[in-house]
Amino acid sequence: MTERDEANALWVGASDLVLYPDAPIPLFAQLARAIRFRIANWGLPAGALLPSEPAFAERHNLSRETVARAYRLLRDAGAIKSRRGVGWFVSEAIPVVTITVGPGSTISARPIRPGDVDTIQNPVVMLMTGSLIVEEPGKQPVAYDPMRTLIVVRSAKTRRAGTASAH
Repeated sequence: MTERDEANALWVGASDLVLYPDAPIPLFAQLARAIRFRIANWGLPAGALLPSEPAFAERHNLSRETVARAYRLLRDAGAIKSRRGVGWFVSEAIPVVTITVGPGSTISARPIRPGDVDTIQNPVVMLMTGSLIVEEPGKQPVAYDPMRTLIVVRSAKTRRAGTASAH
């Protein structure tokens, strides 16, 4: 089995690709979001081969243009790159960032506002994913990429225990 066959088999076997043709978000943007989510959740390393545009389109009943536009959007976001005549590859692994927040923190999904600390710093990624906003008491709100952020909420009980053992 070739590397291309393995890449196609990996993505074909994933039955969780759900797109909404009637949604206000264009289909190619939904597809780009889904692919980026898979790259992050499957832990695909830099250099991992993606399915060819025609194979991906055929297996998921999409137009080749939809797949091509999604791949270009992912390229513009820095998630994938292409090598002419070879295919599309993951350009860099998308590591998961773990954020620990304390009691009284607010976690929400909303656009970034003036005054928020922007950790995403990539407008193309922000367009695809939106923002996960963490607001901790007494701190500026911070925007994170929701596809690569794991939030751990520290309970008041855990905090007290941690404080007691630190002294």
